[in-house]
Amino acid sequence: MLLLRLLPVATRAAERFAAGGRGLVPVLGARQVGRRPLRYAGPVLLLVMRWPSASCR
Repeated sequence: MLLLRLLPVATRAAERFAAGGRGLVPVLGARQVGRRPLRYAGPVLLLVMRWPSASCR
């Protein structure tokens, strides 16, 4: 759950990082996630829950 609270901060940092690079696609993707972080919270939560079960093998 802590990761969901850090998601908006991480997306803003990713947006700033992408803005400094070349290309339009990373900037637009990071900006889209940064504008609506709760929309992407579900997939992030699923990945976080799946990660420990995948690393137990």
